[in-house]
Amino acid sequence: SDHNLSLLEKINAWQQAKSAFREGLAGSPVDPYGWYRLALINQQTGMPLADILQALKLSLYAGPVEPELMMERIKLLYAYRVYLDSELQGLAQHQLRLAWELKKNQLLVWLARESDALAWLEPVFVDHLEQWSELKNAVNRLAKTAAARRR
Repeated sequence: SDHNLSLLEKINAWQQAKSAFREGLAGSPVDPYGWYRLALINQQTGMPLADILQALKLSLYAGPVEPELMMERIKLLYAYRVYLDSELQGLAQHQLRLAWELKKNQLLVWLARESDALAWLEPVFVDHLEQWSELKNAVNRLAKTAAARRR
């Protein structure tokens, strides 16, 4: 089982996984899932921030409209929000707009749990104040419902 693996064996396994992903991506660079997984592997193996963000950026470029990947990428982008350059900020905002259209419920549930994320989203809706109002009201309703359940 996993518990019997030494730290060295785990590091080795991560390195092998990373090599396999890199080889696969070299053969098929337009693989948004592969790039996203590489970003996670880079994160897990303590790779430099630039490597994590580069893989995430390539995932966003390779397939911006990947409904099953949207929320996962948004969560990772949010985790690194203070390190995003203007290019990644733009990609994040585009991903958030798409999530609002295609994954509204999942986005709202995440925002209700991650209350600080609302401020991160505000610039996305700067030209869409009606949608921003709708989003904030929906998040507040969900947060109140969740709080009531916890009592």
